[in-house]
Amino acid sequence: MRIAVVDLGTNTFNLLIADVLDKKMSVIYADREVVKLGEKSINENRIADAAFARGIKAFTAHAEIIKKYQPEIIKVFATSAIREAINGLDFIAEIKKLTGIDTTIISGEKEAELIYFGNRLAVEMNDEPHLIMDIGGGSTEFIIANNKTVFWKQSYKLGVARLLEKFHPENPVSKETIQNSTDYLNHSLQSLLSE
Repeated sequence: MRIAVVDLGTNTFNLLIADVLDKKMSVIYADREVVKLGEKSINENRIADAAFARGIKAFTAHAEIIKKYQPEIIKVFATSAIREAINGLDFIAEIKKLTGIDTTIISGEKEAELIYFGNRLAVEMNDEPHLIMDIGGGSTEFIIANNKTVFWKQSYKLGVARLLEKFHPENPVSKETIQNSTDYLNHSLQSLLSE
C-alpha cells in the first residue's frame, strides 16, 4: 500500500511518500518546503498574508507530487501555527478548495504522541526512561518514555518562531536578553521541571 503523509509545520511542510508492506516501509519520495508560516504574526495567533500565500504555494506543489505517485492513502496533519491561528481553518479550507485534500489539525498532546512513535522507530530505546524533545517553530514537545510506555508528555508554545518574535535577540545576544528568555522558559516549563 502506498501512503503519502504531509506534516504542515510552522517552519516547514514535510512530505513523505512510502510503500508499506508487512509493517515495513520503503520511502519512495521525501521533500520539504520552507514556509515560515509563523513569520511576523505567530504570537498574534494568526497567519500573516505573505506566510499564508507561501504555505498555500508550498502545499499545492506537494499536492502535485502526491498526484504523480498516486498513493492509496493521503494523511495531512497541521500543527502549532495552524492549530493556534484564528485563520487556521481558512488555511485548511483553501487547501481543500485547491487540491481536494483534507487536513487534520492535531492537538499538542497528539503531536507529542506521534513524535514518540517516530523516535521509537528511529532511535534504539530501552527500558530506562528517556527524555525526547522536539523543537519546532511554533511549539516544543517534551516526552518522558521508554521503549514501551509514555510516562509523561506535554506540548508547550515555545517554538523557535515564537521565541524569536517575543525576544528579538541581538547579535551577539545581550546578557539582559539571555536572562529574560531564561526566566521566561523557567516559568513556562514549570510542569516539566517538577516532573
